Amino acid sequence: MSDYHLRDSFILGSAATLHVCNDRTRFQDIRPTSNEEFLYAGNAVTPIEGFGSVTVTIQAPEGPRPIVLKEVAYVSSFHTSVASLDRFIAKDVYWDTKDQRLTYKDRTFCTLRRRHGQWV
Repeated sequence: MSDYHLRDSFILGSAATLHVCNDRTRFQDIRPTSNEEFLYAGNAVTPIEGFGSVTVTIQAPEGPRPIVLKEVAYVSSFHTSVASLDRFIAKDVYWDTKDQRLTYKDRTFCTLRRRHGQWV
């Protein structure tokens, strides 16, 4: 297990093509993968252990609110979990870096905070 500061957080990944969660207990459901599904990060090739749905609490304008991320890859060896900006954009959710938020239909969907050099 990692002692990384953001081990239990989801960071927003602008280069990530899929959501990744490192904690099996956060999955509502999970299905195993074939032996041929991998995640490529830097020069590492890491097997994906499963896919499923994960509930994440976001900071919405009205306060904390749960959302469900679907088709999340389970990779227990990741030092933190990652929410894919690419997947959000596919759902018309965009990153406003100036105001530190994600927007949907030009309204704040959730606010972001910078922690340990990452957007959480």
